Parts: sequence; C-alpha cells; structure tokens
Amino acid sequence: LNRGFDVKEIERFVQELVEATSKGKFGNSVLILRTHPPDIRKQLYCQRYSETDLPIRVDVPDSGFTASNTGAIGTSESVLNFVELMQHSDVVVNLSSTIALDAVLFNTPVICLNFNYLTEESWFCAPNHHRCEHYRPIVESSAVDFPNNFDELVCSINSYLDDPEKRTFERRRLA
Repeated sequence: LNRGFDVKEIERFVQELVEATSKGKFGNSVLILRTHPPDIRKQLYCQRYSETDLPIRVDVPDSGFTASNTGAIGTSESVLNFVELMQHSDVVVNLSSTIALDAVLFNTPVICLNFNYLTEESWFCAPNHHRCEHYRPIVESSAVDFPNNFDELVCSINSYLDDPEKRTFERRRLA
C-alpha cells in the first residue's frame, strides 16, 4: 500500500482494516500486513503490532522484493516465506501492486483497492492506476475485484472468504 497513499492515509487505512478484523467482520481471520521493502513505516508497524493481542501480523520482505530490484531475488528463506504466505492466504488486498499477479498465479482471490482518499486529479488516485495501459489486462480479466470504498472492500473480502473458488476460472485464464 505504498504508492498512491500518503503516510497518514496508509496508517488510517491499516487502522480501519485492523479494527474491522478485530470486530470479527471477517470471521476468525488474521490480517497479515506485508510491507513494501522501502516502506518508511516498517518500524512503526513492527513496533505497533508485534506485541499485541490484535489479529494482525506484520511481514517485512527483504530488498529482493522491491519493484526497483536489479536482479537479486531475496534470500532463500525470504522466497520460501513469500511462497508459503501466498499458498496459505485466503485473500490478497493491495493497491496496484505486482502481488496481484503473484496471487493470481497461486489462485488466491485478489482485491485491488479502487480508492485511496485522493482526488481524481492526482496521478496517484487509485482509479487512475487502473485506467493505465500497464494495468489494463488485469482490469479486463475480471479476475480481480476493485472496491470503490471501505464498505465495498469488506463485502468483497467476505465474499471470497465465503466462496474462495469465486473467479477461479478468470484467475486461471489471466495466469
């Protein structure tokens, strides 16, 4: 959730998701917050959520997972951790990240936020991400949900928790 959100917006979004999870809006789920490698909030999230009874765990990837990677793919342990995370995740929620494609390859339901509290004039406005040529195949695939607000996100997550096979055909076709 790095791109397209400013620091306060990301913290606000994460807090809303933690609260919804804590209130049982997603059943007996645990939220795994996987930071982006250069994310400046890694320390904050580790401090805030490592020693807590809240249903959240923080996963911090090594630099081999950064979008500006120059060839290194991360340590074997880091790659194994990522593969296990993808295999055992029920739903992946992101904002226009390549993890959407990783989830598709593992046939894990994917939700790409179509909101991020910015005006449409901003290039980083989530809907603008999804209008670009780069993301067009994902949008047109119907393999991914694009909720427009937090309430739609909650519904989308619950829909996949109730029926993990929903959109399997579309994910396979996109893969």
